Amino acid sequence: MTLRHISFFLLLASTNVSSATTIDFETTPTGETPIDNTLLTSAYTVDGVTVTFSIDTGNGPTAPVFEFAGDSDPISGFGTTLPSGQTNGPTDTAADGFADRLGQWFLRPETNAGGQNLKLSVEYTSTSGPITAASGEIWDIEGREDPDSYEQWEVTAFDASGTVLAVETSPKGTDIWSPFDGRPWRFEFSGLSDISRIEANYVGNVPAGIAFDNFTPTTVPEPTSFAWACLAAMILRRRRTR
Repeated sequence: MTLRHISFFLLLASTNVSSATTIDFETTPTGETPIDNTLLTSAYTVDGVTVTFSIDTGNGPTAPVFEFAGDSDPISGFGTTLPSGQTNGPTDTAADGFADRLGQWFLRPETNAGGQNLKLSVEYTSTSGPITAASGEIWDIEGREDPDSYEQWEVTAFDASGTVLAVETSPKGTDIWSPFDGRPWRFEFSGLSDISRIEANYVGNVPAGIAFDNFTPTTVPEPTSFAWACLAAMILRRRRTR
């Protein structure tokens, strides 16, 4: 067996074949259709990854709520600016061209937070390999008519020991015509060591809520036993030939 053969099988054994399934909240963790305004109290399990979500509005973390997209009830995740510039547009309605991306369901706080001590936490464990990447969407980052007023988010990835692995900060939503009005801002981490927790902290200077959707944890499986077995067989065969 040549060095070229060995290198090929080592590559096969260690190839980062990632596994990524998006949690879009269109179903509950048990695969059922959500019910509007009900709590998400259990974990999702996708690709060997167990994922739990919580939202802290300043009084400790609580379970988030499934919110049905569209102007459906007085407790909302976000509002859309009307063409006239009014801020009392339809609630929980994606901007033109983004309805399919939002889908029918997303997560919001249990109550209209209306504050600035707001944090979304995502915690997960994996049995299918280290989690090296993750992404998600925060919708409707906007501002007010005052140009010095803005919404903004800072998203941090941590490992199991609490060490910060990476930080991403959203653009400021500085006016009601923000590019993210009724649209998503997507955070995306990649190439990290084993991520254990993600926190999205609100760092804007005006009261805000949160609408969260389309979370994707990405794992890198451990080397396959099949590849290692093939490599061992080739080495043994080479020794017998000698």
